[in-house]
Amino acid sequence: MAKSILGASGARHLLFSTTAMLTLHAFATPAFAQDAANDPAESTDLSEIIVTGLRFRFDDATSALKVPISVKDTPQTVTVVTRDVISFASIKSFEDVYKIDASGSTTHALDSFPRNSYRGFIQQGNNTIRVDGFRMPADLQLDLAPYERFEIVKGATSTLYGQNSVGGTLNAISKLPQAGFGGEVTLEFGTFNHYRGTVDAYGSLTDDDNLLFRIVGSALDEQAYSDIGYHRSITVAPTLQYSLGDKTSITARVNYQDHHFRYHFGHGLQFVGTDLSAPARGDFQIADDSRSLFSGQEWNRAEKDAFLASVTMEHEFDNGWKLRANAQHIRTTEYSTAELETLVLDNGDVAFSYLYTNEKESDLYAGEINLFGDIEVMGSRNTLFLGADYYKLNESILQGAEITTTGFNVFNPNYSLTPARTAVSDFPNFTNIRQNTKGFGLTAQLFLRPVDGLTLILGGRYSREKTTRSTRFGTVGDNVTSFEDYLTQPFDVSVVDVDDFTVQAGATYAVTENINLYGSFGQTFEPKANVRIFDPGNPAGSVGAPELGEAIEAGVKGEFLNRKVSATIAVFDMKRTNVAQGDQGNPGFSVLLGEQRSRGIELEIQGQLLPGWNVFLSTAYLDSKFTAGEFKNLQPSNAPKFGLSLFTSYELKAGPLNGFGLGAGVVHKGGRESFASDLRYSDGSVVVTDFGAYTEVDARIFYRSKHWKFDASITNLSNEKYYSPVRNDGGYGINVNPPRTFMLSVARTF
Repeated sequence: MAKSILGASGARHLLFSTTAMLTLHAFATPAFAQDAANDPAESTDLSEIIVTGLRFRFDDATSALKVPISVKDTPQTVTVVTRDVISFASIKSFEDVYKIDASGSTTHALDSFPRNSYRGFIQQGNNTIRVDGFRMPADLQLDLAPYERFEIVKGATSTLYGQNSVGGTLNAISKLPQAGFGGEVTLEFGTFNHYRGTVDAYGSLTDDDNLLFRIVGSALDEQAYSDIGYHRSITVAPTLQYSLGDKTSITARVNYQDHHFRYHFGHGLQFVGTDLSAPARGDFQIADDSRSLFSGQEWNRAEKDAFLASVTMEHEFDNGWKLRANAQHIRTTEYSTAELETLVLDNGDVAFSYLYTNEKESDLYAGEINLFGDIEVMGSRNTLFLGADYYKLNESILQGAEITTTGFNVFNPNYSLTPARTAVSDFPNFTNIRQNTKGFGLTAQLFLRPVDGLTLILGGRYSREKTTRSTRFGTVGDNVTSFEDYLTQPFDVSVVDVDDFTVQAGATYAVTENINLYGSFGQTFEPKANVRIFDPGNPAGSVGAPELGEAIEAGVKGEFLNRKVSATIAVFDMKRTNVAQGDQGNPGFSVLLGEQRSRGIELEIQGQLLPGWNVFLSTAYLDSKFTAGEFKNLQPSNAPKFGLSLFTSYELKAGPLNGFGLGAGVVHKGGRESFASDLRYSDGSVVVTDFGAYTEVDARIFYRSKHWKFDASITNLSNEKYYSPVRNDGGYGINVNPPRTFMLSVARTF
């Protein structure tokens, strides 16, 4: 069972008390500077940072190619989401980047599994989200307080990062220590009893500034917009950075997070016909129920702890070459018990409920070495990058499960119909999986500059992954007499050993000093050892084939208005094979959907149009569908055909209202369809649902001075209501978006 270092209530009260004390201290202490110290490219002078104010763009991106390079010079779409954009777009989780990514979508599922969607491809798996370039487990939804910005790379990234799907990669960049004592204390209050406190402090521990620190902490206590949902969390994230002279530094980070919540999965399509054995068109509908309807019971609960530790050493040699070495350890534990309502008859006669309890643990160990620098070939300056990485992931899960029939009806819910299941031993069916995965990769990348203005990038990677999986199943009354008897049963052991070589190539050409043409091609490779296809003759199922992908992209990037505004227009053609998703009819297994292809065009503009006026614009047209397999020509879930995201703010820079500002945002998604791989009409055709278009509008008013920040916001101003599916599955995970939400925050810098 997952245990927190501090009790949830005690830890929460401790951090709130600490926040309050630091707030009083900040109010009584002279402030040195506004906390914009993580924007070194903007200014080296604190007084200039204060003048700069809000920032909606960032020049450089380290994620795309693992070397320092500007966004303009990267031959792929790279979106840098600054802390100000995160705040103004009300991004509270990794999934919320759908608000600023026109081709993206979200599920609104409250289940702690990040499912980011880029260009019609759902990204859910190990390594699709990274923190400071490090690997991340698939089921970890982190509090965002420790992070300064996001870098989203669209398209193929397997040549640098190893296993990954073709949609893209999000890299969360942590706040770094800074010299000179400073920081910020923030308190938030909002709808649904939302209370949140954050503390961010940094400074030097030595007179020579060789040892710097930063510590970020947060505490959250809120009710969900559903009847009995809630979320409470505690986060503590200290960082130390030690400089050994001008050319060597060591950065050590720890991020501990403790989350307590109730899983909420949403409902499946509802059968409103008369004969479930022979459904006709129109019999399956989205249940337009109240937002407050919770998909589960009051005995549902989840406790998840995450401990992330990393250390990075960077050294620059006298010849300009740089060495980067890092190591990490992530440990996560979870205990959860939940009920998932699936298909429901309108008259309430029958409902299929999947009940389960999980006890999960995972330990991830990884290390990486990168070496890069310039080499001269035939009189031109070129750059060579070499990398090697290794990872080991140990996972275990003990699950009790039961599929039962109740009279629950989403149109008139009765939560008392399902008896409590609070321990694995309460269930008649058991699954115990122990999985050990080891992998390594070798990467080489060459930046060639044969003529002025032209850069060619050629890269390749060899990846290998070996997974040993031990599985045992049991059913009371079948092959075991009790839960205790089940624990003595032998494991079925299987080994999957796969490897692949992926390539990536790109080119940029400087038409002018500020405008580049670019193009790229990349491949992806994602082993699926944990994807098991249901097989009646094999209790452990058959192993899914690795998912393979290809991405082609071309476009134009530019910097304008004295490099205060950046713009990208891109056209792309991407595909992936062996697409898999969960098998609703056989929990714990997966089904293969076939080959998916997405083509489209995107436009992004971000930056400062005029002093005080910042804009973040993203718009996209997307044509995404399955091109092979059983579901050929059908549109995948979370692949809107058209999207528009616009966030803007204006801050007065002079006069008696200096520091006051207004902000607004619009998010629109249209052409949203999804098919249900598990549901058929009587004529054999697949159930297809039109989820319609939606438009969310946000509004904000704020005030910023040298030491204070006040912010009042309304998200979903018009209270727009819409539904989003988790995947192409009619019996599972159709979620409603949050209603109109008010938020007030006050911050004091010191």
